[in-house]
Amino acid sequence: MKTPPSFLACALLATAIFSGTSWAGSISGNVVSIEATVAVTAEPAPNIRVIPGQFTIRRRGDTTDALPIWILYDGTASPNSDYRALPATVTFEPGEDTIKLSVEAIDDNVVERDEAVIARVEDGTLLPIPLFEVDRGHERAVVT
Repeated sequence: MKTPPSFLACALLATAIFSGTSWAGSISGNVVSIEATVAVTAEPAPNIRVIPGQFTIRRRGDTTDALPIWILYDGTASPNSDYRALPATVTFEPGEDTIKLSVEAIDDNVVERDEAVIARVEDGTLLPIPLFEVDRGHERAVVT
């Protein structure tokens, strides 16, 4: 029988605290990256359909267990004004190694310069033992 990740995390944390060691790496051995697989989009219009932008989040490593991922957004575009808000967390289900998020622009009838949505995978370092590592060459992506 496989030990549940939450139980394993608690056991490893207790070991690290009581032994005075610091933790390096992640509990799952997973490495997570993000990229803009559709990096450019535009506002729709009454007679014009557009292809939404797209962020693709990938997981390398053991996909046996579910894995929650935290994402921070920034940029010049505003959620729920310029684009439909995106989730702050997504979860890889067991066996899943790719999650795609659509960046859907909202037609606000305002003439604007190009705006950007920047997504950054947060490595979970707020946790005593990170659940995954972030691919440092691919921790952020931009859709304009």
